Amino acid sequence: MQLVRRAYEAWNAYGPGALEPFVADAVELRDAPELPDSGSWSGRDAVLARLADVAEAVGSSSGELEGFRAVGDDVLLTIDWQLEDDRPGEASLGRVFHVVRVADGMIARISVFLDEAAANSAAEEAG
Repeated sequence: MQLVRRAYEAWNAYGPGALEPFVADAVELRDAPELPDSGSWSGRDAVLARLADVAEAVGSSSGELEGFRAVGDDVLLTIDWQLEDDRPGEASLGRVFHVVRVADGMIARISVFLDEAAANSAAEEAG
């Protein structure tokens, strides 16, 4: 869980590109199915590019990290995305949930959810 915490703190401080040293070469990203251009990406470059594109599209590359919870081999994160110019506690874009799988000391998969129940269910099934 500490690897995931450090990775997301780096992302928060420096943007999604800061995840590079924490993710496996073959990392996978699965978007929330509710997103209009939802999809899956594989490989470090493709995943980091997608995360940067999403951050640019929503006008925010950081969020308040509200919680980290181990569920089997996964870590469930709760993130409250803040608008770039807002202070924490001000207007937010909303909560998102990441289910992060760590394998061999690297982030191997990130699954994004907009619904907490769906994120919990996915983490419990995978764990």
